[in-house]
Amino acid sequence: MALTIKEMAALAGVSRGTLDRVIHGRGGVRAEVVERVNRIIEESGYTPNKAGRALAMNKKVTRIGYLLPSIGNPFFEKLEHGIVEAVKEHSGFGVSVTVKHVKGYDPLVHVNAIRELVEGGCTYLALCTVDVPYVRNYIKELMDSGIKVITVNSPLSCDFPLSYFGSDYYSAGQTSAGVFAMLSPLDVKCLIVTGSLSQRGHNERIKGFEDGLGNHGILYRRIAVVESLDSDEISYERTLKQLRKHPEINCIFIVAAGVEGCLRAVKEEKAKEKGVYVMSFDDIDATKELVKEGAIEYTICQEPFRQGYRSLSDLIQYIIDNEVGINDYITNNIIKIKENID
Repeated sequence: MALTIKEMAALAGVSRGTLDRVIHGRGGVRAEVVERVNRIIEESGYTPNKAGRALAMNKKVTRIGYLLPSIGNPFFEKLEHGIVEAVKEHSGFGVSVTVKHVKGYDPLVHVNAIRELVEGGCTYLALCTVDVPYVRNYIKELMDSGIKVITVNSPLSCDFPLSYFGSDYYSAGQTSAGVFAMLSPLDVKCLIVTGSLSQRGHNERIKGFEDGLGNHGILYRRIAVVESLDSDEISYERTLKQLRKHPEINCIFIVAAGVEGCLRAVKEEKAKEKGVYVMSFDDIDATKELVKEGAIEYTICQEPFRQGYRSLSDLIQYIIDNEVGINDYITNNIIKIKENID
C-alpha cells in the first residue's frame, strides 16, 4: 500500500512542506536532509503519487478561508501565527489562505463574513464561530453545496463539520476546578465572566468547572454570569456591577477574554484583599502580568499556535489525499502559574 506524504514525512523526520520541496527539487533544504529523504524514499519503494497531486494543486489555486472573531481579542494572534507558519511550509501546494477577522459573536456578522469568503472563491473553510441554529443551518447549506468545513478553536454542537481543531473545553473547565479545589474555601460563591453564551466552548468550560467542583465536594453557588463579549470595557463594567451588588462573591471564573477589564474592577473594589480567588484561561500579555502580580491564581492555556498550524496543515493534506480522512486535533490543557507563566 502506497505511503501518504504524511507517513513519508514522519519516516524522514521532516515536515510535509520540506518533503515536498525535496521531491520536486525546489531547493532551500540542507544537503543532509535531502540525502536522508531520498534514501528513505528509495528504501521504502515509495512512489510519490500523492506528491503528484500536490504538484497538480500547484497548477491551480485552492482557496481556504478562515473566520476568526479576533478583533479586540489578542488570543487569536498566536493562532494566526500558526496559520502563517503552515502557509510558509506548504508554499508549494498552490494554496491561497484568506483570514477574515470579525469582532464579537453576532451571528449575522459571522454569516456575512463566511458568505464573503465563499463569494471570494474559498471552497474550504476553517471557522471559529457561534453555536446557534442560524449559523449551523448556514454551514449545513454550504456543505450540502460542496464546500468543505472544519471548525477551529470552538466546536459546534452538530456532526457535519469534517473535524475540530482546538481545546477540549469541558476538560479545561475540570482542570481548572481541580487546581482551584486545592486552593479554595469549601463554600464558593462564584461570579462567572464568560465571552459569549452562544459560544459552545465557553459554555463547556463553565460546565466542566462546576461539575469538577461538585466532584471535589465543594459547596458551590453561582451568583451570576455576565458576558464580556471579549471586551475589556464591558468586562470591567459588568464585573464591577456584580461585585458591588454581591459583596459575598469570593471566586471569579473568567472564561474567555476581557481579563484586564475584569481585574480592573477587582482592584477597584479591593476584592483580592477581601479574599476573592480569580482564575482565567490563556496567556496573552495582559494575563501574564496579572498572574505575575498575583492578581490571578492561575490560568489554563490551550496551545493556540498548534490550533492554527495543525488545522491548515491537516486540511491541505486532506485535499492532497483526495479528501480522504481528516481527524480531530485536540490540544493540551496547560496550567500556568507565576513560576512558569513565561
